[in-house]
Formats: sequence, C-alpha cells, structure tokens
Amino acid sequence: MHDSVAFWAKFHYFNHPYLSGLSALGILAIGVFVFLKNTKSPTYRAFLWMTFTITYWFLGNVVSMLNYKELELALYWTRIGYSIVPVMAISYYNFYLTLCQKRSKLIFFLYLTCPIELIYMWGSHDMWAGAHSLANVGVFWVGFPRFSYFIVFGMVKYIFITLLTAFSFLKEYREELAPIKKQQYKSLAIVFFVLTMGWVEWIVGFGVPLHIAWIVLPFFIATIAYAIIRY
Repeated sequence: MHDSVAFWAKFHYFNHPYLSGLSALGILAIGVFVFLKNTKSPTYRAFLWMTFTITYWFLGNVVSMLNYKELELALYWTRIGYSIVPVMAISYYNFYLTLCQKRSKLIFFLYLTCPIELIYMWGSHDMWAGAHSLANVGVFWVGFPRFSYFIVFGMVKYIFITLLTAFSFLKEYREELAPIKKQQYKSLAIVFFVLTMGWVEWIVGFGVPLHIAWIVLPFFIATIAYAIIRY
C-alpha cells in the first residue's frame, strides 16, 4: 500500500465509527426537533430532509467501517450509503428555494444527474478496482482508478451546489431590507460557505483514508436550525 496511505492511516481515530454514528443520529435529532416545531412548514420539512440525507450517508459509512475486514461487504455498505449522496447537496439548494419561496429550473436538471450516478454505481464493477478498507475508515481507493473519476464528479457537484446555495443566501442578504430576515440570510450564507469544505469527504477516492465531516457537521447543522427558529 502507498506510503501516503500509511501516513494518513495514522489519523484513523478521526474516523471512529461509533462517534460518527452518534454524530449522525444527533444531526437527525436536530432535524426532527425543528420539524416538530411546525410540521406544516415547508421550510422545516426541507430542513428535515437535508438532515436525513446527511444521516443516511453517515450511517452507511459507519456500517462500512464496522465491516472493514470483509472488503466486499464494506463496499456494499459504502454503496448503500453513497446512494443518498447524489441528492445530499441538492437538498441544500432545495432548502434555500423553500425558505425563500423561490423556483428554479436548475434544480430539476440537478436531480436528473442522480439516476445516472446511481445506475453507474450499482451497474458497474469499477468500484472494486483499487478498493481497500481499513479499521475506522471503511473503503478508500488507491492509485486513482476509474471509479475515482466518479468520486471527482460527485465532489465537484457538491462544491458547485453548496457554493450556489451560499451565494444565493448572500444575494438574499444584500437585497433584504427587514433586519431580522437580513440577519437570517447572513447566518445561512456563512454556514453554507463553510459547508463547502465538506468536499473532504470525497478524498477517499484519492487514497486518503479519512472521513472527518462527522466532527464538525453537527455544529453547523445546529447553527442552521438556530437561524431558522430564531429568525
């Protein structure tokens, strides 16, 4: 295995499966808490959907970590978890559209990419090439095989949609006159700009065995929840 992999594997404690699982359930709990505040609110439902997609991905990866000794099983659960990833970032933009009562044809185009991603992931065997698994890490890919290009596509898509969401909230902030709504949009713009750093979850495609989003994501999800309820 590559020396770079051995180096990054030293930081395996950043990927602890049980802590990651607790983080996932905490994120979903925040979503449910907000939703129960007003079950009829489209915004609260959009927020719950966003937290569900994140939780689903985290838990799929957790089970993959726990089955690291059997690569085929670890790959299966990675694929289960990744099945929600194509719509995860789209749920960010959907949250913006719902909160601001906007419509966008772009979101329908973004959703059209999801079946293509899922068909490739479930219909090809590229995922097996270059795949390895480690304790507290789950699956990662060494040597930049063909499947890593799929990972790159997902990463670029995530960055694009998250930045789109952040800039959209920034635009709302600049145009809004009401002080309370202005503060809400400012807070959400900052949070989504920071969430762009979630691209690090895709570095497993480049031979870097780390999944560290669980450490910080609950804080930002809680910040979004506060911005919704407070303002």
